[in-house]
Amino acid sequence: MDTKAAEEVLEKPVLKKENKGSIPAGISYGKNGFEFRTDNDKFSLAIQNRVQARYAEPFDTDPRTLADLERDENSFMIRRARTKLTGHAYAPWLKYYLQYDWSQPALRDLNLTIDKYKWAQVRVGRGKVSYNNERVTSSGSQQFVNRSIVNDIFTVDRQQDIEVAGRYAFVDMDTHRDNDKQTEFSAVINYFLKGRYNKLSLEYAVCL
Repeated sequence: MDTKAAEEVLEKPVLKKENKGSIPAGISYGKNGFEFRTDNDKFSLAIQNRVQARYAEPFDTDPRTLADLERDENSFMIRRARTKLTGHAYAPWLKYYLQYDWSQPALRDLNLTIDKYKWAQVRVGRGKVSYNNERVTSSGSQQFVNRSIVNDIFTVDRQQDIEVAGRYAFVDMDTHRDNDKQTEFSAVINYFLKGRYNKLSLEYAVCL
């Protein structure tokens, strides 16, 4: 091989062989637990676990009579032991949600949400119905140990449904800046796949 041919071989760029079957991704840990996310942000998966233990003394159930106050029945239980998977697929606005309860083996939530626009979203599957804030808020984010007693009465709980929710908010600029008001309109339409409790709810709120 002459000198000229050797120089041409050295100057020829070396092409790296790419693995077409792999997608660059990373892993991190934060408020949503361990999170896997592709570099192009088309796919993400967050894995989160939560355990809530409960010890009651002298009794665990709500007293209904004066005699119930005399009970002495200490108890211990695993109130909640849940695994939650959340993320998006193909696009950041196509979100999925799964939650399984190991303490009372049951699939609590499994739904798909189309959240492309800020003013409206569509959710399909099993999940909490947007009926009252106390029920919709996760037990892990409550201010107290558990929800109030009346929550069991004024709730539709989890259902298999198609939910369309919309929200629109704007600020009224007053002459005095301290008196600016935020007006908010929201609406929720639920179609339950079991054919019960179908409803349309409209809400109007003014935040001072």
